[in-house]
Amino acid sequence: MFNSNPVIFISNSPYAKYLASQFSQCVTPFDVDKKNKLIFKKEGEPIGYVILKGSVSVHRLHDDLTIDFLEAPSLIGLANLLSGPLDIYLRPTGAARVATLTQAQAYEIIRANNLWELIAHHIAHQLNWLYSHSTHLTAPTAYEIIRFQLLKLMTETQPVRDDVTVERYIRDKTNLSRSGIMRVLSELRKGGYIEMENGRLTGIKHLPEKY
Repeated sequence: MFNSNPVIFISNSPYAKYLASQFSQCVTPFDVDKKNKLIFKKEGEPIGYVILKGSVSVHRLHDDLTIDFLEAPSLIGLANLLSGPLDIYLRPTGAARVATLTQAQAYEIIRANNLWELIAHHIAHQLNWLYSHSTHLTAPTAYEIIRFQLLKLMTETQPVRDDVTVERYIRDKTNLSRSGIMRVLSELRKGGYIEMENGRLTGIKHLPEKY
């Protein structure tokens, strides 16, 4: 049986672009690249980030697991500012421009522009995504985890897809072994379900829910 309903990915909040434009007017941007590790604390105080140009990968701090990728313009870390530290960090996927956001700056901008309702929607959207993400990471079988990541990879921007092999993308985002991932990918290629070139995913014809 094949899945007739597309997987919906909700990591990119529909409110992020507008909120980023509001916050970007009151912050100082700076350039970063792949060498930079952006944590959510500065001088002992929590901070957020406005992604103004380029894209970043989001990682869990305690084990480096890749959670997702964010494309500019975007905003991340509001929950950190409002409720406490986040167990994540950012890594630019290439040349990018970002700005930090302090708690005082966030409160001032939110109050001045009456953004509380949009902030609530944005955070709720992100929480829904985190729930969906954790659900797929704890799927019953390795195939189901890999299937979700393959579908997710096809929604990434072309620079992200060109920069990483499909095996590395899946391994960085899960706790699956390289050999296990390669075995499933090999079977899917032989079955005509996916197309790959030089280790990169170039197309998905269809993926069965179970395999």
